[in-house]
Amino acid sequence: MEFITFYIFSLMEHTSLFVFMLTFFRFNTRDYIRDLILAGAVISFLSYVNRSLPEVSSFDFYIQLVVTLIFLLIILRIQLFSAILMLLLGMGAIIIIQLLLTYAYITAGITLTAENNTSIQTISIQVLSCIILLGGSYFMHRRGWGVTYIGDDSRKKIKLHKINKSLLILFAVFILSGGLAFYFWMADMLEYQAIPASIFMISIIRIVYLAIKKEFDK
Repeated sequence: MEFITFYIFSLMEHTSLFVFMLTFFRFNTRDYIRDLILAGAVISFLSYVNRSLPEVSSFDFYIQLVVTLIFLLIILRIQLFSAILMLLLGMGAIIIIQLLLTYAYITAGITLTAENNTSIQTISIQVLSCIILLGGSYFMHRRGWGVTYIGDDSRKKIKLHKINKSLLILFAVFILSGGLAFYFWMADMLEYQAIPASIFMISIIRIVYLAIKKEFDK
């Protein structure tokens, strides 16, 4: 029963994440819905296995990054640089949402533990994350927001001009700070989360800014 509960809500979470990423970059989500659900199902199962094994649970964040990146490359057939940009914007969005929800719960005196992935509190965070991601996706779609250069330039050679060099540096900062924040969360060392979480949020905000700036500079 624990596996089924974790799997269902994790599948919802990852599918919502894919929908958000594709909507932000103006891909037609309906064309990929089956692929997105399949990718979400695979990642959810892999995440459950990772968290069940103490020796690899701390690396679950990185494993999910790599597997999600592979699915973006396979499903969308875009260049590696573009796939990384999509991945970090999407993962950054959901992590920031869940960090804010987590801190809201802690402030309200609601107990959360990293080991309990199927508690009502954890499930409620996943459901709220899905609602926010899907709501944000719908809002962007209706308003015509997002960027288009990945779909337009996915076959062209990526040049390392100033913006792309800055993005590469931010990618490294994003992954390192996100990994540290996740490690402290898994180790129940929340008092050490503030610095990597702050760096993480600043880096993702800067990535979003540069991603949108690329749209206007193309």
